[in-house]
Amino acid sequence: MAGDSARPLSPLWGVPVRLASVVSVALYLACAYRIRRWGQLPARRGPTLVVANHQHDLDDLAVVSHLNLLRSWRDPVYTLSSRRQFEPGFMALRIPWLAPLLQQYNPAALFGVLGMLPIENELTTRALANVAWAVHRIAGDVALSSIFSSAALERLSVNDVRASQVFRGSHFACFQRRARLSEVHEPYRSALIRELRAQVEEDLAHAESLLRRGATMYLTPEGRATTDGRLNRFRGAYTRFAPIADVYLAAVSFDPFLGRRLSMLYRILPLHAGAAVEEALCAARPVTVSQLLAEWLGQRRSPFSAAEACAALSGRLQTLPPTLFVDPLLRRAFERVVRGALATMSRIGVLVPCDRGFTLAERRTHRSFPHVDDMIAYQARFFEQTLRAANHLHAGAQRKAPPA
Repeated sequence: MAGDSARPLSPLWGVPVRLASVVSVALYLACAYRIRRWGQLPARRGPTLVVANHQHDLDDLAVVSHLNLLRSWRDPVYTLSSRRQFEPGFMALRIPWLAPLLQQYNPAALFGVLGMLPIENELTTRALANVAWAVHRIAGDVALSSIFSSAALERLSVNDVRASQVFRGSHFACFQRRARLSEVHEPYRSALIRELRAQVEEDLAHAESLLRRGATMYLTPEGRATTDGRLNRFRGAYTRFAPIADVYLAAVSFDPFLGRRLSMLYRILPLHAGAAVEEALCAARPVTVSQLLAEWLGQRRSPFSAAEACAALSGRLQTLPPTLFVDPLLRRAFERVVRGALATMSRIGVLVPCDRGFTLAERRTHRSFPHVDDMIAYQARFFEQTLRAANHLHAGAQRKAPPA
């Protein structure tokens, strides 16, 4: 789609700040994680929407930093981020060892230069501190007893605190407990709801105006990372932005059972005209050894050997639809990859060594995914959804194909 892409969207002085940020992030990611990618955006493009599935904070960071580094320097790749990131206290939560210095710091100006755009995604609950801060902006330095119900205040261990104090010193941690907007007294609750509605429309309108002017925007329409492995329902931002932009997919998979560093794989590819975006995104996600092992182990409870696992996964690979993208490393060094994944699963406690080889542990968590209760079930559901989408698209393509 055409756009005024020749006109800069951001100030020139922000370029060195973004480049410094992108390069430092890229170096950190290269050391801390194992990230592999396929495909890229065209160098010359108009309004562009990059749509990604969301499992972990790393997926946003890795994809956006790479797109900025290789395909955008004058203007950033814009992202929509929670409004909580544009309020005091956010950096203190992300960098706990610097919390005393960052509790009152508002990173909104810095994030704006980096191309981050605010979007309100917490419509019913927020941290008590963020609710108090919003009331402080609207009504001044009000006592918390005037803002919150007694039920909300009972969750705190402080008294006689005012809205201006929630990001200070010892108060900071306890005010990270969450409160529902229904626990806010009038007239503040109605004022917050009015502001919330206005902010949502203002945020979406600003992002839409940037797109129309030729911006590239990265979007995770689910809003929140999946906790069970299945794609969450897309929110309204996608339906608003997609008609005015060329849509590309950033199809992300993680391979948590391979190696000591968290492994992430993703593909950048265009969304074909007429395709359902959710189904196309699921079908495009790379297939990993973690997914195949999770599917097999989810159907097996008896002990097994490494040789049995290799034989089972080798057979499974032969039955996958040809449209699926399987990790090339898995195909190229199949036995090494499978045995390496089994060793990692044993090291982190997902598998328990036994006389015959391995057995599945009762507790199957992964430290990089603290929001996931069972990583085996998570990966199995993720793969099942990918497989179902690929089969459906393959069947549809066969029905549309002209007869021989």
